[in-house]
Amino acid sequence: MESPKRRMAFKKLKGRCITELLPLGCTLHRLASHKVSQAASNCLRTKVAFRTKAVIYYTEILRNSDVQLQQTACLALKCLKAMESVEQEAELWWSSDEDLRSAVRETVLSYDGLQC
Repeated sequence: MESPKRRMAFKKLKGRCITELLPLGCTLHRLASHKVSQAASNCLRTKVAFRTKAVIYYTEILRNSDVQLQQTACLALKCLKAMESVEQEAELWWSSDEDLRSAVRETVLSYDGLQC
């Protein structure tokens, strides 16, 4: 908070409702690529607007041709317990990349016992 830019940004955010501060795609991408921490996934899961945007973003990434991005998106969806993306994940089940198939399998199996 020492730089003037950070102070100005903080002042702009101060007093805003948490639901107004929807995450940007780049923020969600960064979270996924750093293997979404439990605290971050809890926050995204509990804030409906955040979670909705995150699920849409990560589900869209599943269609990307970059296998690494698909894998991290899959694991982010697992942290979010996003059963609504299971059909898109199932499409990756037959991928030629073993790590991606493993991430998909891990994600889909994590939904066992969850209710829609």
